[in-house]
Parts: sequence; C-alpha cells; structure tokens
Amino acid sequence: MFPGFRPSNEVDAARRSIAGYADVEWDLAAWFRLGVAGRAERYSDFGSTANGKLTVRVAQDPRVVVRGTVSTGFRAPSLGRNATVNSFNGIRTFPSHSPFGFNGRALVVRVGRTF
Repeated sequence: MFPGFRPSNEVDAARRSIAGYADVEWDLAAWFRLGVAGRAERYSDFGSTANGKLTVRVAQDPRVVVRGTVSTGFRAPSLGRNATVNSFNGIRTFPSHSPFGFNGRALVVRVGRTF
C-alpha cells in the first residue's frame, strides 16, 4: 500500500519557459490550400526547440476532400517527474537528474514526427 507523500518528500523545484507560435494558411487556388506553422520554445532545464507543421488540403470535387499533414513535436519531461523524490516502505527513490535516479540515466526530451 502506498502511504502517501510526507513532508520529507517536498522539493523546491521550478521551471521557466518561453514560447512563440505562428500559423498561416493560403488558398493558392479555389481547390488547393497550403498551411505552415512553427513553434519555438526555450526551457530553463531542457534547452531550446523549434518545431514545424506543413498542411495541404485538396478539394477538386466538392464531395471529396483530401488532407495531409507533416509535423514535428517536442515534449520535455514534467517538472514533477524530473524533481520528485519518494520514499516507499523505507526505500528511497531519487529524481531523474540524480546519478542514482531512473536507473542512473537522466530523463530526455521526447521528439516526434507525424505524417
């Protein structure tokens, strides 16, 4: 049974981030739309990233529409996962940035591509 969190589990952790996003679409023809989007982020604990998205919409026949998207993504580990220290039945677990945490490996950002 999990006994819950104790005052000894408390940590003082913080993260600062800033981001910018832009998205534009053009109707290049009555039947063809092109979209481009971009996002840039800076995390105090995981660095910077820039991600983009390209979309296409084709509707030569009003009854049939074909859409497609290609994009990249980024996800930093949550602050809780990165900084939490737990004790359970006398066994202490360490935060990921500790040399003893997460099997001795630091957490990494997740980068993805979508088609």
